[in-house]
Amino acid sequence: MIFDNFSVWAESSDTRSRILAVKALCESYICSDFNADEMKAAEGAMILLLDDPSSEVRKAMASSLCAHEDVPIIVINALAQDQLDVSAPVLAYSPLLSDNNLIDLVADGLLEHRFIVSQRKYISPAVCAALIEIGEKEVVSELLQNSGSQIACLSLVRIAERFGQAGEIRNELLNRNDIPAHIRYELVEQLGQVLAKDSLLSALMGEKRASYVTKDACDQAALSVIERTSDDDMEALIEHLRLSGKITSALLMNVLSVGNVDFFAMVISKLSGKGVSRIRAILRDGHFSLVKALYKSAGLSPELIPIFIDATLLWRDASHQSDIVLADEIVAKLLDKYQDQVRSQSSVAELLMMMENTRFKQCRRVAKSYAMSLVKQAA
Repeated sequence: MIFDNFSVWAESSDTRSRILAVKALCESYICSDFNADEMKAAEGAMILLLDDPSSEVRKAMASSLCAHEDVPIIVINALAQDQLDVSAPVLAYSPLLSDNNLIDLVADGLLEHRFIVSQRKYISPAVCAALIEIGEKEVVSELLQNSGSQIACLSLVRIAERFGQAGEIRNELLNRNDIPAHIRYELVEQLGQVLAKDSLLSALMGEKRASYVTKDACDQAALSVIERTSDDDMEALIEHLRLSGKITSALLMNVLSVGNVDFFAMVISKLSGKGVSRIRAILRDGHFSLVKALYKSAGLSPELIPIFIDATLLWRDASHQSDIVLADEIVAKLLDKYQDQVRSQSSVAELLMMMENTRFKQCRRVAKSYAMSLVKQAA
């Protein structure tokens, strides 16, 4: 075809002929079958075809050029802003679209445009952030499932803020290994709130029992989050718990009983203002009066300080005797020592009841694990 006469030919030919012509033109351009003058003329023809009245012609050009780098950027940008059926392959595949291009297209486009961008093979942190900030639930869900999306930690936090109540997205976040610990903790609590309001669960178990079961399950899941938290993430989790008022005596006793001394010491450090290394030293070797003064400076209830001191000393003795501290044994000894207070109305009684319940669940888990091991051996 003679490019100088292309405009005249395009005006008089039918749609099918123009589709075939644009495919041949793009293929030859990509394969570099033209000399310098012909390449320039071919680019002019492509620019001309951007105004073709038939979307099928423009779609053929978009499909032919979308995956290639050595094509005119002006053509790609124009196709990306065309109607959806034309722009879709360019939005999905073009390596020429910069982050700024994609962010503008995401901001100005429809849900369908954002959904297509969320499926790209690689999505930079900046584009991910734009999609997360303005994208719909379907878009964010697709982004989370895309292994090529480079989602920054702050963007994961933003997802939790916007869509943490949506079950599908909450589950996708909880299944990720890179979700910050304090956000994982928050999501677990949100799950508990959802379950507590579930009408079917309440109908089956009764509202009071359902509330108790879901709260207990979430407490156990929250403890699991704490146990899995890395040292780098620990401080952010503790600060989140402190600011949200979720550092309770029950939580502290639970983590102390299971021997999670790093978390316990960092929390006491936040509450008391003392250095973590100093607190660890007191917990490990400090005499009674030092431990008592430490818990007083952390603001623990005077009524509960004695039981915390006893739990600390029991943990210390157990850790000196073995590398593995069994929470069940510590809890059993505390319950035995304070059994006369179990039926009182004090805060000590509430803490003891919580500990007894935790011990019971631990015994059930151990028994179940042992039974399963016997079944496997028999098989």
